[in-house]
Amino acid sequence: MPTTIDDVIAATTNLTNTVQSHVDVIAGAAQAATDAAAAKVAAEADQVSIAATKTQADADAANIATAIGDINAAIDPKLPMLNLLPDGGRFVSAATKPYSHFLSGVFDGSRNCFQPFNGSTMEDGGRFYHNNSTNGGSGNALSQPIIDLLAAMGRVGSEATYGPDFHIAKMTAGSGTVASNLNGNYIMNAVGSFGKFAGYYRDLSAAVWARCTSGTVFVADANLLVDGVIAGDHHELTVAEGWVHLAASGRAGLGYNSHPIPAFYGSVGATVEIALPVVVPCLIDLARHYQPLSPYYEA
Repeated sequence: MPTTIDDVIAATTNLTNTVQSHVDVIAGAAQAATDAAAAKVAAEADQVSIAATKTQADADAANIATAIGDINAAIDPKLPMLNLLPDGGRFVSAATKPYSHFLSGVFDGSRNCFQPFNGSTMEDGGRFYHNNSTNGGSGNALSQPIIDLLAAMGRVGSEATYGPDFHIAKMTAGSGTVASNLNGNYIMNAVGSFGKFAGYYRDLSAAVWARCTSGTVFVADANLLVDGVIAGDHHELTVAEGWVHLAASGRAGLGYNSHPIPAFYGSVGATVEIALPVVVPCLIDLARHYQPLSPYYEA
């Protein structure tokens, strides 16, 4: 125990210092707790802000997707110019004027750019009739190839009942082995006189609906799209695949096109149906089309 006043003063000072030290520790802990609480509140606010930002980003992405969908819906059925094919891709004889709603001529594949080659043959594969009875009209009924084509196009209701008449062509591969082959399958079609088009700066683009109905059939072009998806330089059409939309484009080195766009290669006896071919004189990604595209002139 302190025995003098000095000892008492010293003990009191030590006690004061000890108490102050504990007070400082407690104050520091309290400040740390306050800081931690503030940090937690800030973090929670940041989480709320991040969540709100993500929600807004999701909404923006949805709006963009909707806008793109609206744009695609607006442009998808349309092509930017007229068809270079004199029959408008309807596989019809010159008896029918290409701007006529109805077909007065018979099936004719000679006025198109898909001419049989290597012994292949071409025949009428069916006809779309305006006001057809298959879809509630009073006209002729549709054959199954046409019904399947309309389904692939998404034409339903009145769009499947009405519209310009057109034929589809059915090609059967021959046994010829002239020119190139693809995986042992020889080319089925040539451009013919109607295929040698001169495009702007030698450019041409083409589109057509097609489906394989038997055998092995490949379609090829340097810039091939199948249902709007890049397919490289060739694609095998399968029976199970059904109707697909094919598009291709290229630049003709001679100033005109001397090869099919696109080219079909088939095993002997293989069959492929072709509908609504389009050729335009420029490089463009041709959208899916649903009806004949009219030509430049009256044939």
